[in-house]
Amino acid sequence: ILPHDLIEIGAETGAGKTDLVTTIANLNAAAGKRVFVIALEAELGEIERRTKYGLIARWAFERKYDNAHRLSYVDWYLGRCERLIGGLDAEADEYMRTKLRGLHTFYRGAHFDGTNIEKLLTTWQTQADLFVIDHLHYVDIDDDKNENAAYKKLIKLIRNVALACGKPVILVVHLRKGDTGRREPLVPSIDRVHGSSEISKIATSAIMISRAPFVGSDWWKAPTFF
Repeated sequence: ILPHDLIEIGAETGAGKTDLVTTIANLNAAAGKRVFVIALEAELGEIERRTKYGLIARWAFERKYDNAHRLSYVDWYLGRCERLIGGLDAEADEYMRTKLRGLHTFYRGAHFDGTNIEKLLTTWQTQADLFVIDHLHYVDIDDDKNENAAYKKLIKLIRNVALACGKPVILVVHLRKGDTGRREPLVPSIDRVHGSSEISKIATSAIMISRAPFVGSDWWKAPTFF
């Protein structure tokens, strides 16, 4: 990830876009970088909660905790995993406080448009090493009648601000559904990005993701294609 980059990450719903960019944000923060995540789809505090649960789950498996395989985010969120994880909850809090202090999050209010993006990026430019916007299609657009033109204008705004700030931006994008009955490639084409084709053309890199088909009950073992 280089200065001035605008990196687009696209996938279908549920393929793990937010998990991927959260992992990128956490790894960079742990390496001492200052990362600002603009979480437009998540509920308040969700990025921090998912980060904490990821630490707990990873440590439980690495340390071979009994019944670690029974852990789930939902059960942990509802307070049903205390006996499974013991002191890992407090350990994760301390790790986040000391190792991930460079991770900063912003959650949207009732209205959030291109002007808000520009203001946040320019305000934080001297404090940030990396921006993550999750995701483009949760930014309110001004022209509902010409959606493609509005997204083209928005992506140009983000790119221009990234260039002016000299800081890289990772931008999550939503995909249109694939053609029914048509054989799809292993990873989606950038042509399936929702909105103007200019979105992918303006980005310096585009990373498309898909989960591989998998038969069996262990769906979580399915590989992911990039």
